Amino acid sequence: MKCRLLLLMILVNLSFNLFSLNSSFSRDKVLFVGGNNPPYEYKNEDGEPEGYDIDLVKEIMKRIGSDYEIKLFNWDKALKYAKEDKNAVLLGMIYSKENAAEFSFTTPFEYISLSIISNKNNKYQTFRELKDKSVIVIDGSYEEMLVNNNKEKFNIKPIIINKVQEGAEMIHHDICDAFLVKSSMGIYAIKQRNYDLNICEINDQPPLKYCMASSVDNDSIIMQINHSLSSIKSDGTYNVIYDKWMKTIEKDREIPAWVKYVVLIGSSLLFIAIIFTILLVRRIHKSRLKIKDQNEKMRKMNEQLSLIIKNTNSGYIYLSPNLDVIWESISQNKSFIFNNLYYTTDRKCYSLIDDNELCKKCPVRKSIFTGMIQISENMMGNIPIEQTAIPILDKEGLTAGVILKIEDISQRKKNRDELIKAKEEAEKSDKLKSAFLANVTHEFRTPLNSIMGFSSLLVDEERKEERQKYLDIIQLNTDMLVNLIDSILDMSSLEIGDVTIDNLEFNVNDLFISIKSNLDTTFLLAPGVEFIIESPLDILMVNLDFRRAEQILLNFLTNASKYTSIGSITLGYEITDNEMKFYVKDTGCGIPKDKIKLLFTSFQKLNSYKQGIGLGLSIAKIVAKAMGGKVEVDSELNVGSTFWLIFPKSVISDLNDK
Repeated sequence: MKCRLLLLMILVNLSFNLFSLNSSFSRDKVLFVGGNNPPYEYKNEDGEPEGYDIDLVKEIMKRIGSDYEIKLFNWDKALKYAKEDKNAVLLGMIYSKENAAEFSFTTPFEYISLSIISNKNNKYQTFRELKDKSVIVIDGSYEEMLVNNNKEKFNIKPIIINKVQEGAEMIHHDICDAFLVKSSMGIYAIKQRNYDLNICEINDQPPLKYCMASSVDNDSIIMQINHSLSSIKSDGTYNVIYDKWMKTIEKDREIPAWVKYVVLIGSSLLFIAIIFTILLVRRIHKSRLKIKDQNEKMRKMNEQLSLIIKNTNSGYIYLSPNLDVIWESISQNKSFIFNNLYYTTDRKCYSLIDDNELCKKCPVRKSIFTGMIQISENMMGNIPIEQTAIPILDKEGLTAGVILKIEDISQRKKNRDELIKAKEEAEKSDKLKSAFLANVTHEFRTPLNSIMGFSSLLVDEERKEERQKYLDIIQLNTDMLVNLIDSILDMSSLEIGDVTIDNLEFNVNDLFISIKSNLDTTFLLAPGVEFIIESPLDILMVNLDFRRAEQILLNFLTNASKYTSIGSITLGYEITDNEMKFYVKDTGCGIPKDKIKLLFTSFQKLNSYKQGIGLGLSIAKIVAKAMGGKVEVDSELNVGSTFWLIFPKSVISDLNDK
């Protein structure tokens, strides 16, 4: 019962106070003061105040029902009035911590951005780009305070003016480098003078709160103005005033919808919030023990979370909507990729990073405006990273902050690149096999047609010489067909690793004699091409697989015979300090440098018109590797080629010493 009586007395007292404030406010004449800041407030051709702020004040005072007067001076005089006259109200002022110490502010009724005006040869989009520049600012404005606070850091030379038109004219005549001004005022000045200038909204400064202001002892005026502002916005009158002055200047700029909702809900619930605050005081004591217990649990959870974060390959930063660093784990992370990142709480994140490219690709701003998770990939030095911006939404669905996750994706990118490479190689292999099938069909058809054709002629031919000629052709094509089938079967065995090597000791000259005896059945030399054997020693015993060595060298010779129409083909060997090297040298057409790397690849033919299916050299490479050796090639276009079969010198037998 006592609590109810106490609550009733508080409500009666509060209502009485509000009534008293309203009554005293209504009795006094209010003086609204401002400067010359079109389109916000200025004097028209008749000397009468006009502008966005003027229309807004007229509507506010109409609803309050009190006498008022509007006077426009220079800014210093307007500030003096606002500080000394308790009934004076500034038409418009940017909210800041410095100004809040001297003035009481209404709720913001517009969010203003800053722009930089420059001539057509220059374009500045960030405040940092004003380094070492002469910059025009309006006397007493927020822009002047911003420049003065940073002029030592960026070596800025401020130029102070009184009217926005003066700044536009000075830039038009190239007197200064840049003009830092509120966006709406800058656009208005340029259009009024019809100047062809650049104006860019800077993207490294947050939007500014534009309010009315009065002395700190004059809260009653501020409360009444706030109440009227809420009414004006709720019934749409504010939008009409805004569209009249601002829509024609900046069509894309509007007060965010969430600001309208916050102002409307806040003013409506103000009285209820006061009552609930009083009631909640009684419960504070009971809640302390519970909060203490929860804080202890939270402390333990934070310790565990800190341990997890320190040992992951990711860094986390929690940012406010104004890009202030609230919390970060970068400094605690042991990962080497974060050694060049330094974040400090209560500082703007972009003011702590020297890498402009890293900031430009950062997804945080987009996440704030869309309220959705945004991901981008970037480079930190030579290390690929992934930046994930996760918006934190409040109960109204508005962005209350953003968690930025920075992760090293070196291994993931490596795996992805390997997967792409494997896919490309698989596709390439599939195309090569398709080409191989088409080619091998042709290679089978040619000798089969010859065998069938000359077999038919052989039946009807009675002359012995012609019959023998036909038989030789049939035998030659039969051998070609057998060699073709052998190559395919051999390649199939080699691809699955089925390679049998039988080493024995033999004389290299015996190998060359065997190869020469197979010349007529293995390949045909073009007329005028000489076959030469170069063997420095009469006897050179080696410990190798005779059949496999012969197979590789015959493949080299077969390949050389296809591309040598004049000159010679030479088979030989040489011994160096560490190696035993067989070679097949020709005076053929040679091989382009960009094609050499394809020579020992399966199903590759550098000339599709030459006989063969593109397996000989790839078989040679696989067999040589199985024998403990390797194959190489030297070639010069239009001069000739040399194919090498190379083994360690240890293959030379000790019998040579005996």
